Amino acid sequence: MSVVKIIELVGSSPVGWREATDNALKEAAKTIENIKSVHVKKCTAKVENNKIVEYRAVVKLAFVVKKERQFLLSKFSSGILFFFVAIDD
Repeated sequence: MSVVKIIELVGSSPVGWREATDNALKEAAKTIENIKSVHVKKCTAKVENNKIVEYRAVVKLAFVVKKERQFLLSKFSSGILFFFVAIDD
């Protein structure tokens, strides 16, 4: 069983939205492994003196959580919650 986590980030660039998206992905890849997809949620820009000076991309990144970090939550009919941790051997 795989668990996928989704995080939201904002990337920026003085050049364009594609580069802003790439910058968000590159920065996230420094500390996150197994990135599987990127979804551009929203594009915005900072404007000064009637000119775009910074492009911003709000992105969602999906990545597979390593098995040793997976937490499973089960709720029994009694209302008691149990946490299970799956660890690779």
